[in-house]
Amino acid sequence: MAVSQKRLLIGLALLMLVVGALFYRMTMTEPLAVLNATSKAPVTSLPDFEQYQDVKAKKQAFFDFLRPIIKEQNDFIRAQRVQVSQYAEQFKQGNTFSEQDLEVLQAYAEAYDLDEQPFEADFFAVLLRRVDVIPPSLALAQAAIESGWGSSRFAKEGNNLFGHWCFSKGCGFVPLGRDDNKYHEVAKFKTVNEAVRKYMRNLNAYHPYTPMRQIRLAQRTQQQAVTGLVLIHGLLDYSQMKDQYIAKVVRMIKQNKLTRYDDAIAVTDQSMAKASVE
Repeated sequence: MAVSQKRLLIGLALLMLVVGALFYRMTMTEPLAVLNATSKAPVTSLPDFEQYQDVKAKKQAFFDFLRPIIKEQNDFIRAQRVQVSQYAEQFKQGNTFSEQDLEVLQAYAEAYDLDEQPFEADFFAVLLRRVDVIPPSLALAQAAIESGWGSSRFAKEGNNLFGHWCFSKGCGFVPLGRDDNKYHEVAKFKTVNEAVRKYMRNLNAYHPYTPMRQIRLAQRTQQQAVTGLVLIHGLLDYSQMKDQYIAKVVRMIKQNKLTRYDDAIAVTDQSMAKASVE
């Protein structure tokens, strides 16, 4: 056997050991750790982006600040996919789930809005479509638009970068001019990390964003890159502005060349490729 082939086999073996160790740690040592992951260095407030006189410098500072937080959350999601994929394979092989396994699966079901579905083939197919990364270009563009480059009151006082609403009294800020028959508030977050986590969970879990997940699945199936410019066309219901909002996000991505932050490699997952469309 050639030296290069031996090195490749050794590399693959080490990779399998690392992935196996990661899964063991997540499922056996801390089964819910990856689902309830918290940042090692939580960011409790935004920098003062208004200090920048140069617009280009302000924009770059905003992107540089937010990118590591977006990457961190996408890394959490990738770890979740490892765990969910293992559970899906366990089900496929006909193996039974332990009480600990069922606890973890129930947590996933609640987190990804699937708590009324039994843990059967359809459950794992849909869950794997939902537990997937969000392109940094999309997150950066929407954060810039929704928060006014981090200068809005909701961003500065509540770390709310994505215009999230909440619906219990005292959960956030009461919007100025809110109709008397409305009860929503603009959500407050303790950390920026929490706001990013909520944003990604919303896109991955809630029904209005099913078109985005369908587009992402199609890209995966066709081995095409998953980018913000592609996925934004599935977020028609993100804003009341509809098509105008989509056009605005597209301009933001293109003008600031944000696609350069996206992972250009399309990762194909056979369990996703074979899954039925939601």
